[in-house]
Amino acid sequence: MTGCGSGWKRKNKPYMSKLNMLDTESPKEKALLVGVNLRRSEDLLSLEDSLQELELLADTAGVEVVGVETQNLDTPNSKTFIGKGKVEEVKILAGELDADMVIFDNELSPVTSVNWRTLLESRYG
Repeated sequence: MTGCGSGWKRKNKPYMSKLNMLDTESPKEKALLVGVNLRRSEDLLSLEDSLQELELLADTAGVEVVGVETQNLDTPNSKTFIGKGKVEEVKILAGELDADMVIFDNELSPVTSVNWRTLLESRYG
């Protein structure tokens, strides 16, 4: 072994005792993705392709996707964007998967965002 500025080397490889190693990587946040296929809209991407792109964006942001829920709708619900039954499914699944967040593949109105924040806080709070 020879000494150098970057630490001890063993056979030209950096050496550090496993006892001195610290895991500095924080655990990834977990997300449940929700995609809605609006039957009366002409989207550039299919729902499946759109959700794949959203999953890649989440991964790039350091978020682990733990599940996906989808729904077909003619028009979005003004309060929650998805139907009441699907809201309950999303809340239950998010809890079962220990998801830290729910990410929609559609832009939500400010009111809808606040409603979801309230729904999820009541679930986790």
